[in-house]
Amino acid sequence: MWYIRKSDWWDPKNTQMKKTQKEEYSALTQMKMTGEKDPAHIRYLVEQILEVCRDTRSTRFYSQVARALPDEVIFRFLSEIKDDKTIENRGAVFTSKVKRYLEKERDEIRS
Repeated sequence: MWYIRKSDWWDPKNTQMKKTQKEEYSALTQMKMTGEKDPAHIRYLVEQILEVCRDTRSTRFYSQVARALPDEVIFRFLSEIKDDKTIENRGAVFTSKVKRYLEKERDEIRS
């Protein structure tokens, strides 16, 4: 007769959870508490930026932007760039928009 031992499925303290799972859960919980974004979401944002800007040399910068800026701001910049057909260097325009936004934020903090 086949049966499941209680110790195989019942673990009230969750002691059988692997250490890496605990670390992952802890990291995700910490990110949510501090407002950090999930790594998969950051990759998604970077992919969206790369799709619009077509500048793979700036991927590291785009990942920093995806971590730091609110999603709404990033998508607004991308939308503005998509709508303007006269832009030749989309990556440079996106970078300048990000820099202007950060300068404005810095000035608001100082005042």
